[in-house]
Amino acid sequence: MLSPIKSNQKELIGFLGFFAFVYLYLVFGVYSTIDEGDSIQHYLNAKYAWIHQRLFYDHWGKPLFTFLASPFAQLGFQGIQIFNVIQLFGTLWCIYLIAIHYKFRYPILPLILMASFPVALVNTPGGLTEPLFAHILCWAIYANLKGKTSITTLFISMLPFVRSEGLIVVILMLFLLLIRKEWWQIPLLLTGHVLYGILGAQYHDGDFLWTLTKIPYPANEGVYGHGTWKFFFENLTLTFGIFGRILIALGILLTFFKNGFRLTKTKDEQIWIFLILGSFAGIFLFHVFAWSMGKFNSFGLLRVMLAAAPCALLWGLYD
Repeated sequence: MLSPIKSNQKELIGFLGFFAFVYLYLVFGVYSTIDEGDSIQHYLNAKYAWIHQRLFYDHWGKPLFTFLASPFAQLGFQGIQIFNVIQLFGTLWCIYLIAIHYKFRYPILPLILMASFPVALVNTPGGLTEPLFAHILCWAIYANLKGKTSITTLFISMLPFVRSEGLIVVILMLFLLLIRKEWWQIPLLLTGHVLYGILGAQYHDGDFLWTLTKIPYPANEGVYGHGTWKFFFENLTLTFGIFGRILIALGILLTFFKNGFRLTKTKDEQIWIFLILGSFAGIFLFHVFAWSMGKFNSFGLLRVMLAAAPCALLWGLYD
């Protein structure tokens, strides 16, 4: 039986231990990259970046992911799998802390659901970028809840160098700062682009704006074709499971019929609207648009939702 408000420490350790066993089995007992092949390319980038340093600034490979994963990649493909399992467990712990902050009745429940999502079980034990993105985003949200706006802004500024959807979160954070009139924080949103622009210019013909000019997802290109606007909606169960799909539906209903968009209320509510609800809705709807219209080289991959899965979960459980 789950303990309300502050979950029993033994319960927390027990569930974390159980899921550690599950994910380590998937790493060492299932010999597969699971995904379409991107895991292998990310692994190779991370493994050989210390020899071919331009790989640290490969836009498709995502520079921050390549850098952080590179020590683990030296241990072989299972090394980068372990790296991503660590990211997931960091996310689980952060979700638990966010749930306590928002006074969820059962703060351990989001942790259990996140680890059980099909999109997490299938895609975490690989070499993909989504687990790291979700991890950084969660800690950025938690830092903001604790009043550490500068840390949040710095973390979010680095998200585009883990996944391109980070640009969506950067825009959301910009709006949040504008509403709060925290003008002095806005330049920090440029930290990632300025840092990588300077460091990587030598590998991009001296172009300090390569982080913007060399984005590998042109807006008007769709080499993989296109699908329908219903695709991601129809596959919510395959992505988040039946319970996750119900939670998202409840989140939508509560947003519009109970909580509303109270932009002028507390900072916690503003964070919920922009960084939790906004991040999931922004990433989800972007991929709905991109795949249905054949833009941004979208391939209609369900795994991209792992990046925003913690936000989907928190949105659904928020009362």
